[in-house]
Amino acid sequence: MSELERLRAENAELNELFSRQHERGMRAIKLWREEHPGNDLVLPDLGALLDWLIDRGDVAGAWLGNEEWDLIEQMTAALRGVLEKLKVGEDRMITLINRIDHLGAERIRAQGGLTK
Repeated sequence: MSELERLRAENAELNELFSRQHERGMRAIKLWREEHPGNDLVLPDLGALLDWLIDRGDVAGAWLGNEEWDLIEQMTAALRGVLEKLKVGEDRMITLINRIDHLGAERIRAQGGLTK
């Protein structure tokens, strides 16, 4: 492998890593904004965001890979629909969805499927 090829491969790897970190950061910001109404244009400080995730007990959610996260989002959307049909109060619905999100992440981690 030539030096140019090696540098291109390293560049591609670093770009992929940056993209994954950006996607995960944006998912964490989305969660933060959902729980902080009126802050749609606020970009929380990274340290404060990490503290919030830790306090919330949802650090695993920020580390899920795209496939796992997509599955949890699909399940959450389906659950929202069911709960809305059952006319469960919004606060209770959010609590249930957050709990399912946490349990899903724990199950994925226990099965060795949690990507970091």
